Amino acid sequence: MDDKTLEYMGQRVDKAREILKKIQDIDTILKNLERRTNDINAVSFLYYEGGILIGNKHSKTFYDPVVQSVKAATIVALTELRTEKQNELDAL
Repeated sequence: MDDKTLEYMGQRVDKAREILKKIQDIDTILKNLERRTNDINAVSFLYYEGGILIGNKHSKTFYDPVVQSVKAATIVALTELRTEKQNELDAL
């Protein structure tokens, strides 16, 4: 093999490692969300100068439907992102 071929193969391996790491990170988050599904009582949104907390981290509240909706939407978004990354990895 010539140097260009080896360099190209090395770039593909590096890209595959990056994608695989992202997939593993997503899997960890999804496992934690599934394992802690009944313990999630609040959601935080952080931004540059602070943040907001919806719900109560100690008990269910009036905002529980909002918290559960955010959790469900997060799981859907992460699952879609994982599928996208898996397809990207498969294409390599």
